[in-house]
Amino acid sequence: MEKIKIFSAYYKQYYIPKSPIFCPIHVGHINSQNELGLLADDTGDNISSKNLTFNEVTAQYWVWKNYKEAEFVGFCHYRRYLIYPSENNIYSKIRNKIRRTFKIKNKNFTSQMDEKLNLFTSKILNDTEKYDIFVPREILMPLTLEEQYEKFHVIDHYIQLGKSIEKEAPELSKYFMLASSRKAIFLGNLFIMKFEIFDNYMQKAIKVLEDVEKNIVLPDDAYQRRAIGFLSERLFTVFMYYILDTQDYKVKKLDILNSDSLLGQDSKKQEKSFSNTGVKKNSKNIFFAIDSFSSDSFQNIEVMGWAVLPKVNNKFIKKFIQLYSSNEKYTYSLEDSLREDIVLENTSYPSSGFYQKINTEDLIEGKYSVKLILEDEEKQQFISYLEDYKVFKNENGIVIIKI
Repeated sequence: MEKIKIFSAYYKQYYIPKSPIFCPIHVGHINSQNELGLLADDTGDNISSKNLTFNEVTAQYWVWKNYKEAEFVGFCHYRRYLIYPSENNIYSKIRNKIRRTFKIKNKNFTSQMDEKLNLFTSKILNDTEKYDIFVPREILMPLTLEEQYEKFHVIDHYIQLGKSIEKEAPELSKYFMLASSRKAIFLGNLFIMKFEIFDNYMQKAIKVLEDVEKNIVLPDDAYQRRAIGFLSERLFTVFMYYILDTQDYKVKKLDILNSDSLLGQDSKKQEKSFSNTGVKKNSKNIFFAIDSFSSDSFQNIEVMGWAVLPKVNNKFIKKFIQLYSSNEKYTYSLEDSLREDIVLENTSYPSSGFYQKINTEDLIEGKYSVKLILEDEEKQQFISYLEDYKVFKNENGIVIIKI
């Protein structure tokens, strides 16, 4: 029996790891128009025909039913892999920010991926003697798990997930309530675990997800038809809370490597890409951006973004966001709360993300700018000016924000 096998889901041609612990699998093969020459998810006991709604769960199901040859099994995507934090380049978060709008062909892409995943292989083989489960760090969000699902998907589907958990796996119900109220998620259906733990998860997950499938109406929209796949990420988050509370398993949290972050090696092209996508750099070599500037259901303005200081010797100990009018007569200022989804190793300020809520009850309508203030140990401040926004309220008192 092998020690570990990690199944990477594919639907098109892409980079394939050379490391022997990875096994590419063609998901949705039964309905695919492409022949990739890979292991397919439509042999043996399978649900390949459900891939358009179940997404990578069809690969998980195939492994669960047809593969019993490794002590640990894991799952990743053709572009996303678990990786040890020290392997993640300091600029990877920046490159992830720009990847969708400015892709640059990297001639060393394959060799760099091979190097990273070979290093990961040597480390994970050693760590399987120490840990039972490997998962990505939780991603922190400005909304709760339930609120985030309502904003981006069909909330009735999420409500049905809770009902199906109560019916098919009631031991998870209180953890569904916990997960729903927390602003965090174990993202991407990325994990590695001992097969017996995986078996426990799948026994619960398939019963729950199949019950959801029977009790929801799938939209015609191709993206939202992937509902079962989206819900499976939330269900895995629920399962992790259950496991962490009821079992004594040793869990190792890793980072996520998006292979697109290796695109873009030319510094001049990088500078262009920053300006194209809202990533800015000031005279102090501070890179910064706003990911989100919006109003929530409680009439707060939410500001979420990040700053990276890769070449600054100063130790920054405070970080502020200010929303101020053009004449600075009205200023709203708060210290930020921690965002663990933007934490970079080996920087002068490792907790680089910020997330704030600004109460708008007394907000004066008008044009505002966002100012990021970083303060070092000697009280020296470095100020970066971000986007300008127009903020006003409609007849119902709802905050409206325009760039």
